[in-house]
Amino acid sequence: MVCLDSDFLIAFLRGNPEAERKILQLKQSGERLTITPISATELYFGAIKADRTDGIEKTKLFLSMLELLEFDLAAAEKTGEVIATLEKKGQRIGDKDELTAGIALRHCENTIITRNKKHFEKIPGIKVEKW
Repeated sequence: MVCLDSDFLIAFLRGNPEAERKILQLKQSGERLTITPISATELYFGAIKADRTDGIEKTKLFLSMLELLEFDLAAAEKTGEVIATLEKKGQRIGDKDELTAGIALRHCENTIITRNKKHFEKIPGIKVEKW
C-alpha cells in the first residue's frame, strides 16, 4: 500500500508521462493506491479554481479509483505526534504535509509517493519514494 501525495496526483491528472508510468508500475505490482482527504481536497480545489467542468469530472473519476484513508481520532493523534516531533527540531513542514503524513502513518502506510522528499524525509517512519 502506498500513499500518493498531491504533487504526484496533480502531475498524473495533467498527463505527465512519468506520473502515468509510475501509476502503471504500481498497479501492475498490485499495490493498493491510497490518498488522504488532504490530497483529495487539493485536487478538488485546483479543478474548481480552474472553473472547468471536465476537470472536476476527471478529478472525481480519478479519485473514485483510489482508496481514501480516513481522518479519524487516531489520525488526529498521529498528526499531533508528527507536528510535535517536527516542532521540537524546529523543522515544521506545513500543515498539509504534516496532516498527510499523520494520516498515512495512522493507517500503517509508511510509503509516500512524492517529489517533495525535502519535507517528508524529516518525518520518522515515513519512507519517501520519488517518482
